[in-house]
Amino acid sequence: QDSVRTNTAVVAWIGYEAPAADDKAAVLMPGAASDGGKLLAADVAGIRAARGDLPQPHVTVIGHSYGSVTTGYAATADHLAANDIILIGSPGTPAAHASDLGPAGHVFVGAASADPVSYTSYFGVDPAERSFHAIRFEAENSGLKFWKDHSKYYDDGSESLYNLAEITTGHYDRLLYAPNRGVHIPFVGDVNNGYDPQSFHTATHPKPG
Repeated sequence: QDSVRTNTAVVAWIGYEAPAADDKAAVLMPGAASDGGKLLAADVAGIRAARGDLPQPHVTVIGHSYGSVTTGYAATADHLAANDIILIGSPGTPAAHASDLGPAGHVFVGAASADPVSYTSYFGVDPAERSFHAIRFEAENSGLKFWKDHSKYYDDGSESLYNLAEITTGHYDRLLYAPNRGVHIPFVGDVNNGYDPQSFHTATHPKPG
């Protein structure tokens, strides 16, 4: 199932009562994400069950912002049957390590250096940190950075959208990799000190091959 995929379908899943962005009381609580995770995992399981004896599809689940928290709960608590998991603009995940979400080499993270939400670790570990061991891809935006990149991961022509497409279609060899946050100190290990090497990266406008 790791081969290049030429036939791809996209589902914009909003199958739960996600908190409104202006509802500060709800958006700061994990309850809706936990409940939504159960529904997400159930719907993915339903897609697989509907295939019956037919070959199973390669399923990639992308969670943005609060949706990344929902995806984290679906994977850690409800056995989300996804082949690839991608977290973008995440305010933290309930998983302690990428291996808690999915198989090695198939957990990805997009975190723009000018996205303040992605630094908060409010709902758990920042998946862009070195110690989490997710595969980070480039997700920067060109121009001056005003810390407004939280809503730009799907922008046309962006690094993020390019990488999302390459992962989803199985072109892992064309992924634009980015170094994870934090530093490695000899004899100490990975230290998550908030340092983001992507702050010095100049955004490009890659085009799918």
